[in-house]
This record gives sequence, structure tokens and C-alpha cells, in this order.
Amino acid sequence: MFYICQTVSNEASGQTTKTMNTTTATPTPSELIESLQEVKRQQVNKLIGNLGKPEHSETLEKIRAIEAQIKDIQRKQLLTSVNREQAKKREIAALVYSAEQPRIDITNADGTFHATKVKKYPILAQLAANHYGRAIWKDDKLITIKTGREEFTMYRTKYEYNQPTQYTRPETFEDFLSLNGIAAQDITEQQYNELTEAAEANNKKLEEAMEAHSKEQNKLGLYFYSTLGLFEQRNAGHVYKFEAKN
Repeated sequence: MFYICQTVSNEASGQTTKTMNTTTATPTPSELIESLQEVKRQQVNKLIGNLGKPEHSETLEKIRAIEAQIKDIQRKQLLTSVNREQAKKREIAALVYSAEQPRIDITNADGTFHATKVKKYPILAQLAANHYGRAIWKDDKLITIKTGREEFTMYRTKYEYNQPTQYTRPETFEDFLSLNGIAAQDITEQQYNELTEAAEANNKKLEEAMEAHSKEQNKLGLYFYSTLGLFEQRNAGHVYKFEAKN
């Protein structure tokens, strides 16, 4: 059921009031969020009026339930957006992965493809004509191909001191996607929820470990001894928490 907020004018008093009607039309996510936010505003006003009354707790629970619904819709919107973007990247990545690897440099100084030389390579010519294709030529290879705002690394590289750079071409399209940080397939809602739960559990472990570490330092009085010049504080590295958006 979809709520629609309507403004009703009272000509006698000159005031306007908002009422909530329902319709069976399927709303867009944005419309549904707007509708829920209006319901939440009504419940907040009701909450203020119920301060100290038995209905206060019930109204508060309704507000929390509405907030949970809004968050769920926003998460689904985000996941849909990410999957759509990754699908577009996979589409262009498939073309780039199948592109020819010329044995001579066919790029201009600015990285664009040479108008005449690129004609010998149909896929590269298509990238140049339809996707603003450019490339970086190095060590007799097209090591990077760019299309619009996207940039694709064509080889895995290994560097060793006083040794020539080793280039390894991804053997599969999936490996190529991994090399370029592109999802191999759509992320399902279930996967996202499971990742969120796992990340939250991992963050909790980190917070507990950091708290225990801090307590132990205080117990030992290390900060005091550091002011005496016996200890010094050093960065223990970068530790990050990952939290699901929305």
C-alpha cells in the first residue's frame, strides 16, 4: 500500500492541513521514502503530544519501524545503483579485454590512437571511434587502455631490482575484471546483508580489542612513563572499520 500526502485547504479558517490517502499504484522508491517520511513527521508530532502518556512508547516504536523501512529502501536503491554501474563497466570491459595487442606503437603523443594505424585493429578502432579510446604504450605493449572516464590495466606486473618488468596477461575475463576492481556479477541483497552483518561483527571485535589495549596501557601507566622520556608513542599502522552505507 502506498501513502499519498495531500494538502487540503480550509477556506473558512485560511489554514491548510495534510492528510494521508492510499492508492494501489506502485510507487517509485523515492516516492515511497517521501511518503514514509511524512508518516514519520506525523508520528513525531504525535510523540510530542504523548509525552508522559502510555501511548508514548508505542508511538516511539512506530517511528523506529518507519526509520527501518526508509533505511531498507535506501539500501536497496544503493545496491541497484551499484549493480547498474558495475554492469556498464563489465560491458565495456568485455570489449577492452578482447581488444587486439599490436606489436607496434599505434598511439599519438597524447595517448589517442593514430587515425591510420588503428584501422588495422577493428576492436581498437571501435574503441577509438565510439568510446574515446586512448592508451599507454610501454615496453612494446598497450599496458593501459582508457575509454571515457574508465581506465583498464591490461597486464599484471611484477618488478624486481635490476630486472625487466614482467607482464602477465589475465587468462580469463573474470581475472581481468578482478585486476581492474570490477564486480564479476550483480551483488544480491542477501550477499549485501551477509557482508553487512559480518562487517559489523568484525568492527565489534576491533572495538573490544582496542578498548582492552587502552585499559592495559592505562593499567601499566605507560603514558606517565612516556612523559619521563622512557617510552615513546609510535603509529601502529592504519586500522579501518567498514560500515555499510545508509
